[in-house]
Amino acid sequence: MYFPCIFNMTNNLLEAMKKILFFAFALVFFLGNAQDYFPTNSRVLSNNSNYTAIRGADVYTDAETLVKNATILIHKGMVVNV
Repeated sequence: MYFPCIFNMTNNLLEAMKKILFFAFALVFFLGNAQDYFPTNSRVLSNNSNYTAIRGADVYTDAETLVKNATILIHKGMVVNV
């Protein structure tokens, strides 16, 4: 099969068509492989029932009262004792 219109094109036009086709295929490839999964933290559970102690802290119990070199006791993300 012979297509005379393709073979009579100039080199510049063929090069431009090659570039356009390359970028079109690259665009389709990258859009086709886009991320479609967005992870969630629904299965990540933290079951921390330990006590955490922070020693040697300077703690303001109110606006004027300072407790120097105190120990803060934390359980389940809440301050239990100072």
